Amino acid sequence: MSRWAGACAALLGLGLAACGGSTGARGSDRPLPAWSGHALDLFDDGIEPMAVGYPMDTTAAPESDTRVRERTQTGDAVVRATVMTVTSKVEDAGRSWQIGLHTVQRLGGSGPIDADFTLSVGPHDPAAGIVQAFEGRMIGKSVIVFVREFAREGAPPGEGDLRFHIASDSPDEQKAVNAAILAQQVR
Repeated sequence: MSRWAGACAALLGLGLAACGGSTGARGSDRPLPAWSGHALDLFDDGIEPMAVGYPMDTTAAPESDTRVRERTQTGDAVVRATVMTVTSKVEDAGRSWQIGLHTVQRLGGSGPIDADFTLSVGPHDPAAGIVQAFEGRMIGKSVIVFVREFAREGAPPGEGDLRFHIASDSPDEQKAVNAAILAQQVR
C-alpha cells in the first residue's frame, strides 16, 4: 500500500470513527436498561413549557417534585446546556426534529455524554408540540437536560438511544438538582 493510500485509509477510518449516531453518548458497551415502566415517566422525551419561556402557573417548586430527584439520581447526566440548533424534517410518520445542544456545565451523573449532543424528537413525542410551536425561539435558550441512555428496541446489545427531559434553567431547578445530588451522597 502506498503512503498516499495509507494516509487516505487512516483519514477515512478517523472520519468513520467520528461519525456515529446522533445520541451524543459514548461507551455503549455497558448494559443498557429497557425504556419501560417508570423510566417512561422520568425520561419522557418531554420539554417543560417554562424551558422555552412559556409561562405556566406552577404551584409546585422543583425541589418538591420527586421526579426531579429521581431524574437526577438515575440519569446518566444532568447538564446545563444551550440549544444551538433545531432542525426538522418531514417523514412518512410526520414531522420530526433534532435539537443540537452544547453542554455548559455538568451538574450531576457520571454517565457518558459528549459536550455537544443531539436529541431526537419524533412527531408523537411529548416534546413535539413545544418544539413545533417554539422551534425558532429555542435557539440560544439555556436549559437543564436530564438524559439517560436506554437500549434501542430490536437493536444489538449496547446500541442505545438517549431519552431525556428538559427543564427550565432556573435557580429553583438548579437548587432541586443540587439537593438531589446531596441526598444521594448522604445515603
